[in-house]
Amino acid sequence: MILPLACSIIFGAIYVFATEASGFSKFLVLLLVAGAAVAWFKLPAWWLVALLVEVVVSIGILLYLKVNR
Repeated sequence: MILPLACSIIFGAIYVFATEASGFSKFLVLLLVAGAAVAWFKLPAWWLVALLVEVVVSIGILLYLKVNR
């Protein structure tokens, strides 16, 4: 179950450091990935929410990279 967390961190880093997206969207992705990581480890009751956020962020970044290729 650590794979979605690792993928969201990797895709989030690619999005923040390697794309020409707006600063607000980069901040939002960074906030979502960090929040999901904190919820994953510090709030075990919220693991499902963290998992869904990680999956949605990863899919969104993959779609963004596919469209802006």
